[in-house]
Amino acid sequence: MFVLIPLAGLAGAMIAFVIASYVDVIWLGWRTRQAYGVGIAELVPWRSIVKTALAAAVAALLLANSVWTEVFGRAGIVLAGLTYLAAFAGLLQVLRIPEAMVLQAWGKRLVLRGASQARS
Repeated sequence: MFVLIPLAGLAGAMIAFVIASYVDVIWLGWRTRQAYGVGIAELVPWRSIVKTALAAAVAALLLANSVWTEVFGRAGIVLAGLTYLAAFAGLLQVLRIPEAMVLQAWGKRLVLRGASQARS
């Protein structure tokens, strides 16, 4: 930060933050591998990461069209975001991403708990 802030201002601070974040992840990953004696394949769920990236890329195709703002104006930005979110969540379900299943179960419990409290 001491070098990048004088050179690039706020952008330098953000670059320093990104660099520090990557160094932090690499350091913690290395130490975790040493402590537990596991390989990188066991430490990072690569299959889920690739599936999630694929779902995000496919869902992003919905955003590549300018019809959202041409037809709906500024509200189209919100509609496009909601459509992307629904498509991404649906693709995560179709691809059976374990983390998405956990979030879905948590969401259902939260909604059911709120509904039962509203009746009381």
